[in-house]
Amino acid sequence: MIRVSLSDAEKSVDSIWLWHEKAAAALRERLLQEQVASVPFTRPVFFGMSEGEIDAFFRELDYLTILDLLSAAEAALRVDFWTRVHDKAKDDLSREFRKIAKRFEEKISLEEHILGPWSNDKPEIRGAVGDFRGALKLRNWLAHGRYWTPKLARKAYSAADVLDICNELLLKMSLK
Repeated sequence: MIRVSLSDAEKSVDSIWLWHEKAAAALRERLLQEQVASVPFTRPVFFGMSEGEIDAFFRELDYLTILDLLSAAEAALRVDFWTRVHDKAKDDLSREFRKIAKRFEEKISLEEHILGPWSNDKPEIRGAVGDFRGALKLRNWLAHGRYWTPKLARKAYSAADVLDICNELLLKMSLK
């Protein structure tokens, strides 16, 4: 069976959210300063932008955060998967993961090989898994260049929505 070397370089959902809050606050403060400044900035960020363009600018910040949050949650799930495989735990989920790892080696699908067995083994988390799968559609759209119209589980996702989805899943799986 393949042995995956874990990097310990993954980010936490909490650290990503803290970065998002600081970046958004700094940008909003800069926007306010530019709107009321009597002395022009040497490098204005928002000068000449319409309200719609500013909204789009902040939406991009949300999209970056959403992508990062979902990637961090995926990393937590994959680290858990490989830890269970390598540690040879005796619970049913770990045994199922070892069978999957033996069959598929490094080609482990997040949705099929990790989320599927979690849902089967722990029916009480199916709602959280379903919400996370829905958010993954947004992640896939963002990660692959946004060239199609996504069919999302919700009309819209904010970064705060995705934070809640990731936290709920990781808490219910005892990975946070």
